[in-house]
Amino acid sequence: MKENCISQNPLVRDGVSQQQRLLKTLLPSYVSVDERSMQDLVGFVKDLGSEIQYYEFDGANVVKDTWDIFFQITTEEWDQFDLNSFIQKLKIDKETQPHLALFFGFLYMFRVAQDDMNTITKRHLDFYYRDVLQLKENRSVADQAAVLFNLAKNTDSYLVKEGTKLKGGKDDIGVERIYEVEKDIVVNKAGISEMKAVFANIHNRLVSDNPGLENDHRIYASSVANSADGEGAKIDKEEPSWRTFGQPEFTSSAGSFFADRQQLNLGFAFASPILFLAEGTRTVTLEITFDSLALSKPLENDHFIVKFSGEKEWITAEAVNPGDTSTSGNTLTLKRAITAAQPAVIAYDEETLLRPYKTKWPVMSVLLNAEKEDNPFVYKTLKNLKLSDAKLTVDVGGVKDLILQNDSAVLDPSKPLLPFGNRPFIGSKLYIGSWEVFQKKLTSLDIKFKWNDLPTGKFQNYYTNYDDIDYTSETSPVVSGSRTNSSFEIGIHGLHKKKWESLITGNTALFTDSSGTAVDNASNLPGPTAANSKISLTNTTKLAKLKRNKNLEKFETWDVNTQKGFIRLTLLNADFGHSVFPNAYALQAIELAKDASGAWAKLPNPPYTPSVQDLSLDYTSSVTFNFDNRSVSVDNREQFFHIEPFGVKEIASGSPSFVLPQFNDEGSLYIGIKDLMPPQSLSLLFQVAEGSANPNRTTQ
Repeated sequence: MKENCISQNPLVRDGVSQQQRLLKTLLPSYVSVDERSMQDLVGFVKDLGSEIQYYEFDGANVVKDTWDIFFQITTEEWDQFDLNSFIQKLKIDKETQPHLALFFGFLYMFRVAQDDMNTITKRHLDFYYRDVLQLKENRSVADQAAVLFNLAKNTDSYLVKEGTKLKGGKDDIGVERIYEVEKDIVVNKAGISEMKAVFANIHNRLVSDNPGLENDHRIYASSVANSADGEGAKIDKEEPSWRTFGQPEFTSSAGSFFADRQQLNLGFAFASPILFLAEGTRTVTLEITFDSLALSKPLENDHFIVKFSGEKEWITAEAVNPGDTSTSGNTLTLKRAITAAQPAVIAYDEETLLRPYKTKWPVMSVLLNAEKEDNPFVYKTLKNLKLSDAKLTVDVGGVKDLILQNDSAVLDPSKPLLPFGNRPFIGSKLYIGSWEVFQKKLTSLDIKFKWNDLPTGKFQNYYTNYDDIDYTSETSPVVSGSRTNSSFEIGIHGLHKKKWESLITGNTALFTDSSGTAVDNASNLPGPTAANSKISLTNTTKLAKLKRNKNLEKFETWDVNTQKGFIRLTLLNADFGHSVFPNAYALQAIELAKDASGAWAKLPNPPYTPSVQDLSLDYTSSVTFNFDNRSVSVDNREQFFHIEPFGVKEIASGSPSFVLPQFNDEGSLYIGIKDLMPPQSLSLLFQVAEGSANPNRTTQ
């Protein structure tokens, strides 16, 4: 008899998979009305025979035996008994026991009736479908097959004409299958190089086992879509299907939800020459103004990850204060700092930093922090915001990689130096050059000195007994110092198109304190200990004369042909007495000889020669991005990009300037094509896994 049915149908939605619909247990012939085989019938008769007794006709009424003696066949022979073989043997041997011949003849005829009886199930189905439901069978349809062509090594393309016959092997009964090409096709070398997927959890969906994940607006990426885990793992199952659109499966633990797909780091980026930031303490402030900004909760510093392009890797900039991410009106402000210990921000190098930015400027990327545990994700808050404008400001302190030059030589900024030479005179000049600083439009500039060996006290006392002595009275000459603290002034000019433009009104004091306040005549100088001094240029109108030049070439020195990149400090009003010192010294020596008591005559101090231990620049610069007048070009001064799932896209004017990439579809499949030479045609085969459709989904 038949064994218990162990076939299981694992369908979640019945009737979707053709393979599962063709289970043998669903066929009409799987269960027969009479399932007994010939062996079953013979065994039944043998077992029954042992229960039937027969008697001798001798009147004694004594049981002589049972009927099983008529079937003197071993158990093994019964198990191996085959009616067809028995009949064939009977035909050969021409004889057997009569009762066995009659019995097996009966079984042979019974099998005909048994086979007919076992068609009742099929005949009932045929009656129901054809006579009751009146269904008609469709005409037979020719088999179809998708064929993949591979070109020979030295062939670039090949025409396969309509009607071309292709062998498809033999069918189950050994007939050769021949297929014909339906239409002309030109086969080329184009193929799929890679497939990636993005799933945006943005739609309201029922997630019964994971409440709260219906639309948390997180974005998930599968860098290798046709793999088990979305990252390239081998598909280890009989049917090599994969999640076409990378939908993750969620699990929960301790109240937190986890996805088996990677979250996507998406965001936006700016590229600008203002971001050349080689050294020092660097603070970058980005102010983005939107057409509207309504937040359900405030944005925090860790909502964003801000990075800058470096020589070997991305440089992460950190927020210093809690308010470094803030909003006011329709403006979002991000303020981030790069320390002096971090490397230089330089022009973007795609080979090193891997994302395909097409720019020759440094890049500032702003990524949404996928590790931030917000629900919904901040993408929902920012997704539909449209940009009005953006202002980028850099505040840099401690630029020391300068080109320093006076009237005599190029100076080494890493060593103590004489800014105006070893014999300064009125008109002596110091040139300060920086490719980074002076290619930009400056809003402020500070020149910082650390002086060496300043005199103690006041300059007017230090410079007594020079050329300011009145000898009218030989016994009591009048001594009055003409070189005071405020006597030493400088003029400051900036170079633009070979023309020196004044950057201050009038002159300014050379010696100031660390706050930039001039050391007046009543103040004492710091003395031999190195002293900090600062000269601040804040007149934006005058600084604006140094227009920025994004294409400024690198330089090493200043000469008369230099176009830009330098400021010039000119010593004015008073020198340091180097030219008069010899005569003053001689005169004072003579007076001392006349008046040995030295009542009034003193030898003059040697003239002070300005010496700088350290010189650096601080500056601020700003630029505004105009989102209404831009085009896509590597020559743009400023560029704006969307950081998308597997690349970046420059956003030009004329298109909606959303701050973030737009994901309005739940799932997206990205197919990379290789070796396609437009205008060649491209054919793609999509083979959908059986049973993967959702019959409950409403289509539009």
